[in-house]
Amino acid sequence: MTIQFSIGHWYYDGQRAYEVLAVEGARLLVRYQGETEPVACYLPAQARLAEAIDGPPQSPLPQHHANVAPRKTNATTFETKETSPLIAELIRRHSQPASDYLTHDQIVDLILTDLKGQHLIEQAIRLGNPNPPIRLAGNMLDHFSARITDSTSEYAGRFNRRKIDGKWAYKSR
Repeated sequence: MTIQFSIGHWYYDGQRAYEVLAVEGARLLVRYQGETEPVACYLPAQARLAEAIDGPPQSPLPQHHANVAPRKTNATTFETKETSPLIAELIRRHSQPASDYLTHDQIVDLILTDLKGQHLIEQAIRLGNPNPPIRLAGNMLDHFSARITDSTSEYAGRFNRRKIDGKWAYKSR
């Protein structure tokens, strides 16, 4: 089911209730119940998960309230063998040796807008991962970078990389 979001209205994503603060392109800016900091969420994924509710609930909503699979204890929601080829292909496709580095945030945006990236994120959410899509995409990239750093990735020699604002940025060699 997809849903249209309205600023100031409350929704439930199967894990937590949140209020929509802004709609910015393909992202929602939301504030989860009981939290002070707003969070950016990927709009298409939220539209498929969200259920409108009448304001903030007085207590947390029961887990069975939405059609979302319960979180499995110690279950992984994606593996680097699935995500690394996707990330490597996105970097290869969107950078050139003579161009600027793709920053961490740019690569996260590429993951969020790629159909396979969206599928992996939606799968993680269905498996019960409570993180917003932008954080899931960032985690995918962080794991990709960690495998290059510890020299266990087959993609280690394929890209130039350097830290920009404390995060790894990449470009094709």
